[in-house]
This record gives sequence, structure tokens and C-alpha cells, in this order.
Amino acid sequence: SADGRLLATSLPFFEVRMNPCADWLADSTFNRYVGPLSDSLAALVKDTTARYYRNLIVSARAKKNRYLRLTRKPVNFTQLKSIYRFPMIDMKHYRVCITVEEKGKRVNPFKLLARRTIGLARDNNQVGLEAAYDTFLKGQTGLQLMQRIPGAWIPVTDEDAQEPINGKDIYTTIDISLQDVAETALMR
Repeated sequence: SADGRLLATSLPFFEVRMNPCADWLADSTFNRYVGPLSDSLAALVKDTTARYYRNLIVSARAKKNRYLRLTRKPVNFTQLKSIYRFPMIDMKHYRVCITVEEKGKRVNPFKLLARRTIGLARDNNQVGLEAAYDTFLKGQTGLQLMQRIPGAWIPVTDEDAQEPINGKDIYTTIDISLQDVAETALMR
């Protein structure tokens, strides 16, 4: 906006998967840490119980599922950093058994305020500033070699990966306070 407040942005969210049946992870170590890991996941995500997570992880180990999705919804960066400190995951060797895939999410902090002007750029619906300046806003996609396993794609190596390049910003002359007054009056 004119005063520097954010009108729309893309936030990174992360899908976290783990390998509960790593070859070097002894049954005794797994059994000691699966409970505290389940408690930590339930406390962080709050979408289900620790018992659910424990059953999920134990079942995945029994079925030799090497790519278990830990949370139903992607987590934000702060939650991801917390997950790296959870029991079992914080073990020196175990970090290699965690796979993180970044997902972007478009967020409008002021919801519908000036939404048509800010716009959006999707394949079937392009309007507003985001559509007009889409080539500058979207940046460049990164590249990563992936391997297909049953149920998911996993990264193969980081050696040849190309990091994505962030898009540019647009600074508008939209005054949020004035816009709010105008839209509220029009709604009435």
C-alpha cells in the first residue's frame, strides 16, 4: 500500500515427511522416542491427538513406509524449525530421514479490501495488478531432480538443484484507511 503495508504476498508452507524405518534406527531407540515425538507433533499442530500420531508412525514403520507425511496440513517456517528439534528427529543421523517440500500459499492480509484492484493471476482468472504485472511478480521456478515412489515424489539429490528466484514487489498508491471507508460506504 501507499504506507508500506502488505496487501498480498506468497508465504512458504512446508509438507514434512519422515522415514520411520531407517535401517540404522534400532527398535529400542524407535520405541523410546516415538511417544515423545507423537506428543510433540500433537502439541504443535493441534489437529489430532498424540495417540493418533503414535499409531500412524508405528503403523508406517511396520508397513515399511519410508515416506510418511507427518501433518495433514503444511506447516509454516516457525513450526518447521520446531519439528527439527523434536525427539527422534533431532538425532544427528535422523535429519537425513526427513524430507521437506515447500508449498506456496497466496495470502491477502486485508481479505477482500481492494481485492479486485490487487487482483489475482491464475490460468483461468486474471484480473488486477497481479495479472498485469505477473511476469515481474512470479520470479523463476527452481529445479529439483525427483524420484517417484508409491504415493509421492521425493528429492533425489541437491547437487544439480537450481534455487528459485523471488519475484519483484509492487508499491501501490492504495491508501488502506481511505479504501476501507470507501468500500464500507459502498456496501451500505
